[in-house]
Amino acid sequence: MTTAVLRKALSIKELKDTSWLSSSLIDLVIARFARFYNSVYYMSIDFVVLSLSTMKKSELEQATDIRGDRVNYNDPKKPIVFVYNSRNIHWNLIRVIRYPKPELQLFEPMGKPSNRHEGLSFRHMPKSVIDWLDICCPLSDKKSWITVSISAITRQQQFTTFDCGVACLLYAEKCGQGQTKEDINEYTTQEDITDYRKILQVYTRKMAHE
Repeated sequence: MTTAVLRKALSIKELKDTSWLSSSLIDLVIARFARFYNSVYYMSIDFVVLSLSTMKKSELEQATDIRGDRVNYNDPKKPIVFVYNSRNIHWNLIRVIRYPKPELQLFEPMGKPSNRHEGLSFRHMPKSVIDWLDICCPLSDKKSWITVSISAITRQQQFTTFDCGVACLLYAEKCGQGQTKEDINEYTTQEDITDYRKILQVYTRKMAHE
């Protein structure tokens, strides 16, 4: 399955054992996921970093995913998934669940800090994301999406200083497969993240020699 998703998508130099992943590489892999897992809207990194801070309401309402497909805000059954760079030093992943119960899930590979309560603050969740959802996907009780935000990863899974991007790609693929936050939290470890990097490396080498 992973072979088909990642075919000719990766740069081997960026997949060395201790390298960080660039935004361009992450977007490249996410674009492959978007072609394979069509039950999820995958957004580009630029959409979160640039578009949300500059687009007008009318433009936000016509936002498109990484494939160029318009997000259907009237169909709540399709989650929205994207990777973003927290404080320009660490990759996190966010999944917007709209059905059956709205939930804004933060996948932080380092886990939930001991001083963080159930909900999140704007320190952990980009305000531009909240503003976008409040405009385009308003909650029925007129509350803000920040009130339904939650740490999906409750314990530390990343124990290196360089695997956050790989972890987020693993989360992104699991989201595409429809896995729940509970399953992703329970069944993801540093060993899984390390193995996933190796999977990316192996298939990259195979594609490079075709």
